[in-house]
Amino acid sequence: DGIRDSVASRGLGDVYKRQILSFSGHCKSTLFKNSSRLRSPLFITLSVLIFWMFTGIFSSDDEGSNSVIEIEGNTAINNSTLVSARIFNAKPKISFVVLRGRTESDRNVYIAAETTGIVENIYFEKGDKVKKGEIICKQSIDARKAKLDEANALMKQKELEWQASKTLVEKGYRSQTQLAASSAAYDASKALVKQMEQELDNINIRAPFDGIFNEKLAEIGDFLSIGKPCGKVVDYDPIKITAQVSEKEILSVKNGLPGRAKLSTGEKVEGLVTYVSNTADPATRTFRIEMEVENNNLSYKDGLTCLLYTSPSPRDATLSRM
Repeated sequence: DGIRDSVASRGLGDVYKRQILSFSGHCKSTLFKNSSRLRSPLFITLSVLIFWMFTGIFSSDDEGSNSVIEIEGNTAINNSTLVSARIFNAKPKISFVVLRGRTESDRNVYIAAETTGIVENIYFEKGDKVKKGEIICKQSIDARKAKLDEANALMKQKELEWQASKTLVEKGYRSQTQLAASSAAYDASKALVKQMEQELDNINIRAPFDGIFNEKLAEIGDFLSIGKPCGKVVDYDPIKITAQVSEKEILSVKNGLPGRAKLSTGEKVEGLVTYVSNTADPATRTFRIEMEVENNNLSYKDGLTCLLYTSPSPRDATLSRM
């Protein structure tokens, strides 16, 4: 009776019902006729297993297999969930161009002699900070001061001659041509004085900008000819991060794009792309780009390798559920 009630409650088909009831009747008759065999644990286990298999195969707890339809007025409402729907919206997809690069100083200049002479003094050591215009190396004066004094004396002479010529012209004792010649000689003497002053100042080799005196390339007593360097000044603020971009990705990188970099030291920096080359390197067919990063405390070093991430304009490419 319990089996019949269970079969009826499960809502199985008629064919399945008859099979299960027939099996249960067979098991019942077998129980009464062969009660001695039931004492065997193996037979009891086998019977339970077969019964469980039949009832399990034809039973179903899937709520989706039965549907309930309610009718309200002339509208039929199906309470079963046949299709699951979701609404998605496009979200901007931010992709990154990943490049291998390195840090570089913003500027580095060899400070060279503008006149010949022996190095008389060096006022800074390697690694010292320098300000624009400060004297780093000084050459010997030699005869430059004497030449300046000579030029000044000549200028005074030409000035007196010019003044005298003006007076004589006013009195009619000298022509305008002679006055013009005296004026030209006086102007030439003034120019010579300026030239000698510049020559005297050229013995001072100065810093071209604020930075670090990074290399000392001369010692006191060395003779420097014109163009020979005394040292090297480097500007590390801002620091530049440079990389090479392939032909495939160059259109995704533009001036003003934000970028991030992870240095080999583990430091992470952010900046803006300030330069994109218009000409490819003929050897590698890649384009040089530069990103500037503030470096007020000079904590970022020159020559570090890094990974550079630049983010082109976002595109609607991904979906998000509402």
